[in-house]
Amino acid sequence: MASNAKEIKGFLKNARDAIKNKEYKEALKNCKAVMKLDNDNYNALVFIGVAAGEMDQPEQARLAYEKAISSKPDQPLAWQGLANFFEKFENHVDHQRLMEVYEQLCSIYKQDEVKYVEILKKSAKLAETLALPQKVVQFSLELIRMSGESVECGINSNNIWRQIIGVLSVNRAALPDTEAILTEAYSVVLAEGSLVVDVDTEKICEDYLKML
Repeated sequence: MASNAKEIKGFLKNARDAIKNKEYKEALKNCKAVMKLDNDNYNALVFIGVAAGEMDQPEQARLAYEKAISSKPDQPLAWQGLANFFEKFENHVDHQRLMEVYEQLCSIYKQDEVKYVEILKKSAKLAETLALPQKVVQFSLELIRMSGESVECGINSNNIWRQIIGVLSVNRAALPDTEAILTEAYSVVLAEGSLVVDVDTEKICEDYLKML
């Protein structure tokens, strides 16, 4: 057993080094050697996902990431790898699954401000693509909350409030508290927009008056 552990460690090191050197075929060879000794080895599966993806073998890459996730669902590497896979291979993207992956990464990265904000932005954008107004607002409000906690997040909360107005104005039944959220959004945007009045701000003002 100790002998196997030593062998596995050696093969994994070789695979990691091979990936760093872009020797993906060599990486797969070492990962397969690991799998013969430990068929559910998490790191080997993640490395297979990386190497197979780089070798344009998307199905093998996705299956490896999914298997790694099944073996250790609380670990971030395979989740992040699967997200990167879907973002890279647009012809193989499963948008619903990608949304699940982003939501899991949001949970995992909640204590890592930079990564958390990055995933929140991607989640909001994907939710908009999937026409999921409730989730767009959910992720957008969380981004606004983060912008209030840290100026280093690089978040323009005014733009996010404008996005929320755009989404909820045509999806008023999306949330039970739509009117309250819209009222707050209009108030914030118009207060900040008083400094620079543009066509968009004037339109928002008109819509707000209609809502009252």
